[in-house]
Amino acid sequence: REGDLTRWLASNGFSYVTNPMPWPDRWRPWKTPWNARKLTRWMDRNDIDAIQCNEHQVYPFAAGLSRSSGRPVVCHIRCRVRSGFADWAFRREPDALIWCTHFMARQWGSAVARSVRRERQHIIPLGVNLRDVDALADSRETTRAAWGVGQDQTVVGMVCFIRPGKRVEDFLSLSERFRHRQDVCFFLAGGPAAGDEGYF
Repeated sequence: REGDLTRWLASNGFSYVTNPMPWPDRWRPWKTPWNARKLTRWMDRNDIDAIQCNEHQVYPFAAGLSRSSGRPVVCHIRCRVRSGFADWAFRREPDALIWCTHFMARQWGSAVARSVRRERQHIIPLGVNLRDVDALADSRETTRAAWGVGQDQTVVGMVCFIRPGKRVEDFLSLSERFRHRQDVCFFLAGGPAAGDEGYF
């Protein structure tokens, strides 16, 4: 859908198209192939060589798009995946599957083991553009003052959905261990994900 990403793409001269990416639907079976053909034509016009599926939840559409276009597909897993979903979604095995952390691969690797061969699974950690971080250096003092943090204190932060799998309990346990230290402070930012309110 339109949003921050499409605005960034447009401002940096990248060609893009928005598409609903509908899942295979028994009641409206024509929607998925029609949208896949539309995207395939766009990929042909723009010399696209491969498909990157950024969220495994939409992989069923990406698999259909790969089949109809003849292009390889790479799928990211960025959050919890269950074996029942993996068995269904990865019936067409991705050409590569990417985990963001070693922890995720260990935690949920068994869920995809029957569907995706081990040699097709890779770990590519998420990165931070350090130039973006460096651009915020001028606001360090004002941010610390607004938060009530001293200039010599070490700040440890975590920003995420408050849900199982993010290991928020480990962050809280660590902050508890440092509670008597005046030179360290902890900040947690985030809210509950739908269905995880109990954990929150």
